[in-house]
Amino acid sequence: MANQATYEELMQEIAQLKDELDQQRQAFEQQTHSQALFLSLIESLPLNVFSKDKAGRFILANRQYCATIGKSADEILGRTDDDFHPTEMARKYRQDDQAVMASGEATIIEEIHRSTDGDPMDVRVIKAPLYDRHQEVTGMLGVFWDISERKRTERALHESERRFRELVDLLPQSIYELDLHGRILFTNQSGLQVFGYTLEDIDNVLSIWDLLVEEDHPKAKADMALLADPQLETRTTMEYTARHRKGRCFPIATYTSPIRQGQDIVGVRGIAIDQTDIKNLEERLDVAQKMEAVGQLAGGVAHDLNNLLSPILGYAELLLEDLVDGDENRPSVQSIHDAGLKARDLVQQLLAFARKQPLDITTIDLNQVIDRFEDLLRRSIREDIVIDVHLSQTPVLMKADAGQIEQVIMNLAVNAQDAMPRGGHLTLETAAVDLDERYASEHPGVTPGPHIMLSLSDTGQGIPDDHRKRIFDPFFTTKERGKGTGLGLATVYGIVKQHQGNIWLYSELERGTTFKIFFPTVQGQIAPLADGTAATRTPRGKETIMVVEDNAMLRDMAIHILNRQGYAVIQAGSGEECLQRLDEHDGPVHLLLTDVVMPGMNGRELYTRLAARQPDLKVLYMSGYTDNVILHHGVLEEGIDFIQKPFSVQGLTEKIRLILDQPPK
Repeated sequence: MANQATYEELMQEIAQLKDELDQQRQAFEQQTHSQALFLSLIESLPLNVFSKDKAGRFILANRQYCATIGKSADEILGRTDDDFHPTEMARKYRQDDQAVMASGEATIIEEIHRSTDGDPMDVRVIKAPLYDRHQEVTGMLGVFWDISERKRTERALHESERRFRELVDLLPQSIYELDLHGRILFTNQSGLQVFGYTLEDIDNVLSIWDLLVEEDHPKAKADMALLADPQLETRTTMEYTARHRKGRCFPIATYTSPIRQGQDIVGVRGIAIDQTDIKNLEERLDVAQKMEAVGQLAGGVAHDLNNLLSPILGYAELLLEDLVDGDENRPSVQSIHDAGLKARDLVQQLLAFARKQPLDITTIDLNQVIDRFEDLLRRSIREDIVIDVHLSQTPVLMKADAGQIEQVIMNLAVNAQDAMPRGGHLTLETAAVDLDERYASEHPGVTPGPHIMLSLSDTGQGIPDDHRKRIFDPFFTTKERGKGTGLGLATVYGIVKQHQGNIWLYSELERGTTFKIFFPTVQGQIAPLADGTAATRTPRGKETIMVVEDNAMLRDMAIHILNRQGYAVIQAGSGEECLQRLDEHDGPVHLLLTDVVMPGMNGRELYTRLAARQPDLKVLYMSGYTDNVILHHGVLEEGIDFIQKPFSVQGLTEKIRLILDQPPK
């Protein structure tokens, strides 16, 4: 019985052992199946999957990894990275693996991987530690895949953004983006330079309110509110006064539109343009339009007015020659003559401002002009004003009408005298200067290069800011009624511009005023200056003069003057009549005195026809017009003898005598 029991127990143990073996076999089969399934899955993945033990030896490499490495699994398993990759790359891989196993945490790395043949590949790598059943790290598992296409796209996008940013930074306009609170989110280099800030300032929460004067804040907030309304499809164009970081204020124009994210407006983007140059151009255009209007007015009345003034002044001058001192009629005639001179000067000032007075341009040394003019200037200015003259050590040559330059100096000096009612100092200087690009950019109209500077400074009352913009306007004056015409500085401006120059004003209240004038410099031979000595008696002659003038009063006066001085005179009211009279005249004609602008044939055409008959015929043109056939941009053509209406008896007879005494051309 005992043996029977032992046998049954043994059979039970064998059965249990068999069951356990079956269970283990089933578990092993299941595990083997799972491993096969896992390996099959890994093999089919389009990813590079590999695994290493703690020593860095490969224990797993799927088909994709083998293809990437260019080795079979048998060639990879049991080996390390040192067997496949350059030393530095293998060392990096080993350090990454050890860091993952030491931390016990997975990590993601983006790097450039190279296959065994050296081809580069941008990859994204995930590495994670492997654990045994005791949660001990036994190795690591890695997965990586090719991201070269994405990296190429990112690099292309980065390059595109770089080029776009460089292009935006090259633009002269300020480009910016703001949030709805006015904070500056972005601006280009021009925006930083125009306002004087840096990128660090933007990072430190720079806002639009830092860039605008406080007076414009309400208007800017209203514009921001308009752009922030999602119901409105709008772009705004506004003008503001901006403030540079250093405090300088300047005008800007902005062109803005909303920044949208879906249906929401999250900010504003726009362009800001510095309007300083545009405003300067607008001011210059305004001045030019004023000058043009005055010029048209002056040109329209000059001819008729000068024709009227010529006989008034001429006959008054003849009467003054005939009336002895003490004659009761002499003061009245003198008053008529003085009033005519003032009317003539007024017309000339208008023409000077409008740059329409004829110029007799020669090469002059400005120092010589001032040296000759200094005595007259000192006699003309009050004795309580000290005049200091500082001339350049070297000649300063320019193309100019010396008489007009003297008028500029006199007008500025008289203006300075009025600004110093209790006396003071007037300083006159000349210098040769070289104006650079920076000065030219800050002073519209100036061309860089060598110039002559003429400067007049006073220690007077100074000019208020609100007067400076109008200081050269015709008829603008701060003097009491009857004490100024408002044409002194306007005349200066016109003469300077007609000489291709520029004039700038610098003034401080109670500290004085400086006018600086810059003329282009030239090289050449200096023309001799007239000595300015007035003749003591009206010159006489016996030659025959042909007078052609369509204005009867002026023609009669010219004939009367010439007859008094002994000349034989032939007269005509037109070019056609002149030709007829000369056909009837038996004898020589020595000089043609002709108006330039006449109905039908003008004076230039008349002389051309007469010179064909008599080549030695001399001519003196007279005109009240400034835009005519003997002027080129206001400058007399070379070799032309001309007298401007209204002229004096002395001026006409001296001019005629000078021409007649010249040798034939």
